[in-house]
Amino acid sequence: MGHGRKKDQGSHHRRNNNKSGVVGNKPSDDPFYDLQVVDEHLVWITWDELIAVTLILVFVLILYVCFYYDDVEASFSALERTSRTRHGKKKADTAKFPDNSMRVTIPEQTLLNDMMLSGDDFLQLVEEPTMKKASDNGRGEESIQGKSVAIEKPPKLSFDGFTDIRPHLCSDGKTYGYETFKELEEIIDEINSYSHGRYMEWDSFYERASDTFDGTFDDPELYFDEEIVVRICPRTTLRRRKGRSLYVNAENVLIECEDCIMEIKSGTHMIFGPYAQGVTIRGIHFRGATETSVRFPYDGAEVYFEDCYFSSNSSRGKHIGTVADINSTSSVDFMRCLMEKDASNSGTTSSSLSIRTKGDEA
Repeated sequence: MGHGRKKDQGSHHRRNNNKSGVVGNKPSDDPFYDLQVVDEHLVWITWDELIAVTLILVFVLILYVCFYYDDVEASFSALERTSRTRHGKKKADTAKFPDNSMRVTIPEQTLLNDMMLSGDDFLQLVEEPTMKKASDNGRGEESIQGKSVAIEKPPKLSFDGFTDIRPHLCSDGKTYGYETFKELEEIIDEINSYSHGRYMEWDSFYERASDTFDGTFDDPELYFDEEIVVRICPRTTLRRRKGRSLYVNAENVLIECEDCIMEIKSGTHMIFGPYAQGVTIRGIHFRGATETSVRFPYDGAEVYFEDCYFSSNSSRGKHIGTVADINSTSSVDFMRCLMEKDASNSGTTSSSLSIRTKGDEA
């Protein structure tokens, strides 16, 4: 440790010694006289302390990964997707397109002359009907027998235009889908919100157009309900250690995968709401549930399970199904599905399916 200099320590601490015959400066004239000398080895760490600090950091990192496993897995998946997307773009830039330089364009006048010579009556005169529709003037109005009548147009909605969440390129390099439980949870939440908004839009349209709508659409696609398809990357294992179950409450949804596994440590895999109608779940292996794999606690659900597999699931009681607990007012079909026995080791046998009458507690 360094010590501060004292003015009365003697002549051997001064810059010039009087014995050398040279007259030195007085202590009061020396600007460096009162500065302290700092020991260069004042702060240092031993090897034992360095090893101890390293072990503590490793322990903290392990705890972080254990508690935030889903977030860490999602981050690595995002990095992997970014790298695959860049690789795919490079391949697309080098693709060859067919040579169209040899195409021959036939002039319009030549086509008209050929049709005139063939005698085909290709020009038809159309008589204007008494009741005619004028072109849309931008105000949602049409002219019927000279009168301007407000016409309500049906809403044009699509899930692709609603959501910003997009499937990404899977590890097989050719399929686009989702790879983590968190991604699947986010896209299903978007579907639920879109389905509710779509219902409100159409309900408002039918109310506004009750006097003018004749039940026909100009766009044939409006006669059919939009089906929303959610694909999971092939041979993917979706894991969830803690958190809420997947909640599906939308119409006309298809969730499909090839050889996928949905594994949880506690709770239920999926819960279906009252508006989950026309929903199909295909090709998923459900395992690890502790409170029934799929639950239907509300009225009116209509769900189809195709080519699914249920294993190592248990329930909260002997009389509650390990695979499905269904309200009697819901409709659930299992097609080409396999179900194993419950995962409990208590020696009691539980049912795979349980059906409750309306009013019973879930």
